[in-house]
Parts: sequence; structure tokens; C-alpha cells
Amino acid sequence: MQRARGGVTRCNFRLGRSSSGCGTRLHYALRQGQRWQDGRVKTETVLAMTGMGSTALLGMAGIIATAVTSSKGRAAAKELADTARVQQRLADAYIDLLKYVEAVGRWAQLVRPVSDTSPPRTPPALPEPDVEHTVRAKVFGYASAEVRTLYETWISSVVEIRKADHLIGLRLDAQDRHSNYQPKEGDQTDWLDHLTPWGELEDKLRPAELEARASLIAQVSNELR
Repeated sequence: MQRARGGVTRCNFRLGRSSSGCGTRLHYALRQGQRWQDGRVKTETVLAMTGMGSTALLGMAGIIATAVTSSKGRAAAKELADTARVQQRLADAYIDLLKYVEAVGRWAQLVRPVSDTSPPRTPPALPEPDVEHTVRAKVFGYASAEVRTLYETWISSVVEIRKADHLIGLRLDAQDRHSNYQPKEGDQTDWLDHLTPWGELEDKLRPAELEARASLIAQVSNELR
């Protein structure tokens, strides 16, 4: 070891000569270098692990996002499927309703004609009661409030025509059974009068049914579009 100018000590390592001081400082320097190297390795390792962790987190986030998106997609698909099923049931109910309304309406307009053939024509048959019950159940199960209201108005007009048809039939039968009956003064003969309900059928009840049916069909057709 040599004392350099300015009081700075230099170590001479040539020819294997070294002093204990230089050895100590060399050892210290080597340890510091090793610590720096170890620290660098550890830092790089931590950075690498951090990068791996970030990648893993990003991957997990992607998986979660995909799962959430898939869940939302499945929910949306289920909602669309449910809506489609409801719309299909509504459409089926409306088609059955239109068929029923047309069949009943045809009967209502042709029953008890004012002028008939000889022998009288047989009016078209009404749908079976089971058909009526099924259609009514579908109307009140699936139809809109507007359609339900119009259906009630229309079916009420049909009921009035059925009452008139029944009353006319009863009075015609009474005339046949009592063809020799001669009313006395003060006798009630309404039970023989078939012309009054028949006139009401033609002038009031048939037009009311036709108007109510047209309104119902128009509303159903609009909702089916």
C-alpha cells in the first residue's frame, strides 16, 4: 500500500502484494458489488413476477369480463326467447279469436232471415261451447285490455241476437200449437207476436253485432302487425 499525494491511499495489487487495509477495502467493495448484483437480481425477479402477476390479473379480468358478458348475453337471449313465446301465444290466441268471431258473426247475420226459402234454409251452426270457452280463456289470458273490452261488447251483441232468435222461435211455435186460437177482448197476445222481436233483430241487433265485430277485428289486426 502506498500513500499517494493528497493523503489518498492507493493499493498496489501487482505481484500479489497487498496490505491488510487494501484487502479489507477490497473485500468490502466485493461485498457491496455482490449486494448490488443480488439487489438487481431480486429487483428484476420482482419486476418479472410483477409482470407475470399483472398478466395474470389482466387474464383474470378478461375471463371475468367474458363471463359477465356471456351472462348478460344469456339473460338477454332468455328474455328474447320469453318475449317470443308470449308473442307467439298472443298471436295464436288472436287467430283463434278471429276464426271464432267470423263463425259466430256469420250465424248472427244469417239466422232468422226476413225472407226465406221453402223449405226454410238451415242457418249456419254456432261453434261448440268448448270452442267458445277456449277462446274466452285465451282472450282473458293473453289479449290486451282494448281487445278484451271490444270482445265483451261484441259478445254481448251476440247474446242479444240469440235471445231474439229464441224468442222468435218460441212465438212461432206458439202460433203453430194454437193455430185455432181466437183472442178475446183484453187477452194478452204478446206470446204470439213474433214480428216485434224480428223487426228489432233486423233493425237494431244485427247492425250492432256487425259494428262491434268490425271494431274488434280491426283492433286485433292492428296488434298483430
